[in-house]
Order: sequence, then structure tokens, then C-alpha cells
Amino acid sequence: MPARRIPAGGPFSFLITASGVVTLGPISFCRLGTAGLPATPPGHFFWMLAAGLSNLVAFFALVGGLQLTSVIHVTMLNAGQVALSALAGMFLFPEPANRWLVLGIAMTIFGIFLIGRPAAEEAVDQHV
Repeated sequence: MPARRIPAGGPFSFLITASGVVTLGPISFCRLGTAGLPATPPGHFFWMLAAGLSNLVAFFALVGGLQLTSVIHVTMLNAGQVALSALAGMFLFPEPANRWLVLGIAMTIFGIFLIGRPAAEEAVDQHV
């Protein structure tokens, strides 16, 4: 059975990008109340809108890019995000590096190399 592609646009994409408004809107209202929310400086609203639009563009670019590559590369990208998040935590936010974190990053990188072998790609292509 051939794989079915989900289009990058449409109602599904709208739901994903609207989830920030649906979840963070009520939290902001509860935290700031009816007096605090209107007191937000206009510059903050501009940056929130810019961040939301950037998130929308990035989501469409990610979905479009993932549709152009093979399943094996998507799997490697998804696995690599965890290791990159851990590294970002260590370098951007001074998260302490412990042996479990380093071991997890090393195992992720090793797994990505195992998945990226040509034999693994051939096995996936035969099943698809």
C-alpha cells in the first residue's frame, strides 16, 4: 500500500498553529486578569504576533521539507532533535552535564549513525 501524504496547509495546520492561542490565551488571562491584559505594552503584542507568524512559517517549511525526504531521514531528524535540545540546554542555558545526559546524547548519535547506514535505507525502501 503506498504511503499517503498529508498536505502542508489546510485545517490541520491551522489547528496546530492556533494551539498557542487556545492554550496560552486563557493562561495569560488567568495570570494577568482583566486589568493586566489590556495594560500589556503594544510593543509586546507586536513581538508576540511576529513570533506567532514565524512559528507558522517555520511549521510550513518543516512539513514541506519533511515531505520531500525519505522516511529514514525524517526519523534521523526527529531523533536528533532530542540530542540537540540537550546540547542547547547545556550551552545556551547553563544546564549541568551529567553522565546520563552525555550517555543519552552519545547513544542518540550512535543510533542515528546506525539508522543512516545504506543497508537500513534499503530495508525501509523495500517495505514501503
